[in-house]
Amino acid sequence: MSNHESQTPRLILENEIALNISKLTLWNPQCKKAHDLVKRLMKSYQIKPAGMLIHGDPGTGKTHFAKKLKGMAFENITQDVLDDHKKRPVIIVTAPKQSTIPKMVNILLEELGDPNPSVGSLTEKEYRLYHALKNLCVQLIIVDEIHDFLPSTSKGTKSSALAWLKGLMDNTLIPILLLGTDKALLIQDIYKELASRIRYTTAFVKFSVEDDQMSKFLFCELVQSLVEQFGSKANILKSFNFIQTDSNGCCTFSNESLLLRLYVATDGIPRGIRDFFLELNIEIHTEDNFKANLPNLAQIYSMLDPISINEKIDFNPFSVDMKVIYKYLKMNVKNAEGKNEEN
Repeated sequence: MSNHESQTPRLILENEIALNISKLTLWNPQCKKAHDLVKRLMKSYQIKPAGMLIHGDPGTGKTHFAKKLKGMAFENITQDVLDDHKKRPVIIVTAPKQSTIPKMVNILLEELGDPNPSVGSLTEKEYRLYHALKNLCVQLIIVDEIHDFLPSTSKGTKSSALAWLKGLMDNTLIPILLLGTDKALLIQDIYKELASRIRYTTAFVKFSVEDDQMSKFLFCELVQSLVEQFGSKANILKSFNFIQTDSNGCCTFSNESLLLRLYVATDGIPRGIRDFFLELNIEIHTEDNFKANLPNLAQIYSMLDPISINEKIDFNPFSVDMKVIYKYLKMNVKNAEGKNEEN
């Protein structure tokens, strides 16, 4: 057997695990709350214009949540209906970085399958857009990165692009879910008429292990779920099983030093945690007899993209003494308390 042939099963397994890791979304309390609000939002379909805003730091799971929503919507429609009628109950688009109407129209048309989304006058394209939304029975429009669509103007300046978005709500009576960073909250100041149609607002936040036991448990639960994606190789990562359950069903935390190192490395942001395990997956399937010890984890951390790691630290959490980790966490709590006092 050639070397290429012998590597094929390993590559298939590696790719399968990577796909599972990248798609994993835990239905934690903030997701459940958002989902309940979305269900309430969708009761406004064809009744009144309504919107919802989910805001939070990059990487906190907003886009993953939206993709899960879309998947859940399609799960309720049989394949023959999808094939025969080409229904699109939920569509997701990423807002253009320029606050202009034509760019948003083009992006929506492309998502709806228009063969020439950039062809025609704005009026012609709007007609095609409204026609497609009706024919495809769209019941929820999700616009990600909505903060990029806000005008780069002074506070209180009305935006024609946001006015168009309000018109889309009014004319189609299709609920719109907006996702963005905390900058998206400026909609309330920039265009109050659009803001008045946003019936629900909720935040997605990163995990915390310093003083919130529930958040610490959810952080460990996400890590444990990621470990489970490794199947037969999960035993290599047994040190990442941070939750132990006794005979009475009570949960306790274990291996807290590694738990805290991983938390500091990723700042408790789901995207960073997933990216760390994606890199870990590559190493496990590249290096024979890979061990998840601190030197190897430190090497993996050093290879991560800057957007995946904690930008507030200038040290490698897997190679420093635990005193450095504890000092950082103590300072982190103090800074958080200071911000709360300011608010």
